[in-house]
Amino acid sequence: MIPGVIPDLAAPGSPPAIDPGVIASALEKHPNEAAVLARRLEERPETLPTLALYYLGLREIERRAGGMPVDNRKDVYAGFGDDAAVNRKARRYAASPKAAAYAKENVTLTGRIDTPLVMQWNTFDPTIPARFHGVYPAQIKAAGSGRWLTVLDPVGDGHCDFSDEQTAAAFDTLVRKSVIR
Repeated sequence: MIPGVIPDLAAPGSPPAIDPGVIASALEKHPNEAAVLARRLEERPETLPTLALYYLGLREIERRAGGMPVDNRKDVYAGFGDDAAVNRKARRYAASPKAAAYAKENVTLTGRIDTPLVMQWNTFDPTIPARFHGVYPAQIKAAGSGRWLTVLDPVGDGHCDFSDEQTAAAFDTLVRKSVIR
């Protein structure tokens, strides 16, 4: 979608990490595309350089799994404006069966928990978009472990940017839930 943002993961010289500044520069050169991408990913344009973090995470899983753990050959991308062009230009990757099995065994969140868990997000977090906030709680509830989960209201801006008072309140909630159970 935007040239120069994400290297080809299958290329032999593809780096293990990318500089967020490289992404920021590419996005500045393509402001309209950056706005579309931000809207589609439910991000702010200024937070899109955090794609470097997602890239780093995927490369690490790929390294540990011994190959590409995901397959997007049949995925159809939508919501990017000219979706036909996006799908024509999208790099396609075939998962290695061994790597996909590794990811399923070691990376997939099951939602099964058996001890109290307290979760809280910042209202705006440049690395964890709000669209992800409900994913793990929903998995926990679907797995029948909802009684162990407490989700606190989001507060503040930043990544794990909680005040001492907010951290203490979350910890007190965890302790209370641990004693009650």
